[in-house]
Parts: sequence; structure tokens; C-alpha cells
Amino acid sequence: MSSKLHAMNIDKLYHKLVIQHADRVSFVVLVYFLAAFVAARFYVFMGRELETIPEYRLLIKGIHIHHFNFGILFLVAAGYLALVLKNSSNGVRLKIAALYGIGMGFTFDEFGMWLRLDSNYWVRASYDAIVVISLILISIIYFPNIWHKIIRSLEKQIHDWKKRKDKTGKSN
Repeated sequence: MSSKLHAMNIDKLYHKLVIQHADRVSFVVLVYFLAAFVAARFYVFMGRELETIPEYRLLIKGIHIHHFNFGILFLVAAGYLALVLKNSSNGVRLKIAALYGIGMGFTFDEFGMWLRLDSNYWVRASYDAIVVISLILISIIYFPNIWHKIIRSLEKQIHDWKKRKDKTGKSN
């Protein structure tokens, strides 16, 4: 009986944490962002550190093209598609979100490299960026009311600032 109750609780938890949010853009971005990051780290670790799989590198005229460059291309493609297909179905939006998440994962996997303009792959700044972005996305998915309050507060501050500016004719 206890294992049946445990399975029901896991099912409820899975539904609440995953199924309930699976059709939301932010959730898809988070899942593909983390998947791309883990896949990139796994591939580099297995190829470079353990030498258990062949390490493929794209070299153009002797210059190694890092995967953050492909991430930027994915981000550009996702941004363009989001602009030109802005009135599309939820299914199309979720595919664009997946492309965007993959681009973010590849790009921020090497965040420390492009932040420092250094070829050291194992920089802590990359991990820090992944954690911060993950926490922001998790908070957007699971605590949207906080973000709604922040946005409303900012809108009110901007509105009040514009009213003061209109009355005084000054920007302060």
C-alpha cells in the first residue's frame, strides 16, 4: 500500500512540476537550455578529458570555431523566426523556444571564454551563468506572480516619471 501511495505522490508531483508547464515557452526554453549545456559539457569532457570519443573541431584557416558561435547562430535564427512567425500556433512557438534554449545552452556553456576572451573552457563564470539563468527561468515558470508584480511596479514607476516630466518639463 505504501509503495502505491508513493507512486501516486510522484505522479502528482511530476504532473505539477512538468506536465502542467510543458506547453509553456519558458519551460521549453529551460529544458532545452539545460539539455544543450549538459550535452556540450559531456561531449567536451568525454572527448578532451577522457579521450573516449573522437573530438571533432571545426577549424577555418586554423581558427577553432567554438560551439558558442553555433549557439549565437541558433539565437539569431530563433529571434528572426519569432519576429516573422509572431502570430503562429503554440506548436511553432514551442519549436522556436527549443531552438532558443539550445542556442542559450551552447552560448552560455562557453560564457567564461567569451567574457574573458580566453580559451580556458573550464572557467567558473560559465557555471555561474548557467545557474543564474536557470534560476531566473525557474522563477518565471513556477513563480510568475513575482514577475507580474515587478513588471507592474516598473510600469507604475515609468508612468509616474513621465507624469513628473510632463509637469516640470525636466527629466528628473
